[in-house]
Amino acid sequence: MNQEDDFYAKLKKHIEGITEISKSLQGLVAILASIIVTIFIFRADIIKTLNPDSKKETADSKKETADSKKETADSLGLTNKVIQERKTERIKILKDETRVLDTLPLYLTNTSLKHKFDWLDIRATNLTKKTLTIRVNLIKTGGVAINPVIQEKMETISPEESDFSLLYRPDYTLLSKDATDQRSNSAGNITIQVSVEDKGAKEPIVYQKSQDIKVLKVNEFKWNIHTLRYGKIPERDLVASLAVWSTTKHEDLTEYFEELEKYAIEKSKRMNQEISIFWFEKLYDDLIYKRDIIANRSAFGETKTTIARPHEVLRRLEEKRGIDDLATGLAIGALGLELDEKFYIPVHMLVTLPPDSSNADYLIVWSPRPNVWEGFSIVYENNRLSFEENKEKCKEKIKEILSDQNVQDSLAQYGAYYKQSRTGLRLIALNFKKAKSLLDLKGLP
Repeated sequence: MNQEDDFYAKLKKHIEGITEISKSLQGLVAILASIIVTIFIFRADIIKTLNPDSKKETADSKKETADSKKETADSLGLTNKVIQERKTERIKILKDETRVLDTLPLYLTNTSLKHKFDWLDIRATNLTKKTLTIRVNLIKTGGVAINPVIQEKMETISPEESDFSLLYRPDYTLLSKDATDQRSNSAGNITIQVSVEDKGAKEPIVYQKSQDIKVLKVNEFKWNIHTLRYGKIPERDLVASLAVWSTTKHEDLTEYFEELEKYAIEKSKRMNQEISIFWFEKLYDDLIYKRDIIANRSAFGETKTTIARPHEVLRRLEEKRGIDDLATGLAIGALGLELDEKFYIPVHMLVTLPPDSSNADYLIVWSPRPNVWEGFSIVYENNRLSFEENKEKCKEKIKEILSDQNVQDSLAQYGAYYKQSRTGLRLIALNFKKAKSLLDLKGLP
């Protein structure tokens, strides 16, 4: 082999070597690329393997994040708790029992029973170490016929005071009468608003509560009357209070009384008989005999009823307008009261009320001599009878009622009697003069 051939042989071998190396390098590059991709994919596991502390650091980092979140939640929870505690403090700053009168009967204004009607009763315990103020406001709604003299009252309750008590019965005046006395048609409510105040706080009014008192019309009667201190007013006392209508003065009534008195005295002298027989004979002829209008007899048996004044009864009867038996009986009682006070002849009204009140009977009764009773019925079914016939018809019924010792004792002690039987029949008796004296009646306001 010559020299030239030998060169080419070496060159070829060298090229082949380079080619092999190139192939090896390509494989190495491929291997390196593969390793890089693997490291990238499994980098987390490799890091954990190569650096065991990184797991703890990651956990610590997560814990710090969780702790941070918990602190934030706790902070929010604390804030909510504080707000809730403030709300609870407002609600529980005062432990109290507050009672408000349900119904105010204005017809009792001029009676001794008026003083039983407290409007508000508060018993309280101050649960804080602050001085609190209790403020009472009166707000009129509707056509209420009264004006409270003082419409606001304030009392302080000492820190941790446990026996605070407030009984509130404000004085009031009635609206002035007008020609038609619109007060009789006025009804409405008085709202009692009680506020508890912490004057040193940013929001001084801690809380408020309100309740209404139903105010009856001036000439409205109601059964089932309750007071805050004395409980339910006995029906017997409510019967006695009806005599307040009979003590109501008016010039029309005075004029009729003068006419009645003159007639009875003159006829008594002329006939040489006691005066009461002629007194009630004229009343019967003027107000009862042949009255054509059937009265609404059921009203008195209901929970609440409006009753006309005596002078209104005289006016309506004169005009032949309707009037109920109860108002008529109380009007006759007003004129009978004058007889009792001047001539000492007791006058009563007796009422029998069946459950439906449709067959009720109203009797006017007087005693011309001790243990002697006479009377007549004022209801429509009996007003076609003459005065003497009516008296005769009622004699046994009057005797049966007034011979009962319980009735006699109650009339003598309380000026009234009330009893309801198992069948629902109610027996009512009223001694006008005795009731007037015991309850210090001075007429409707």
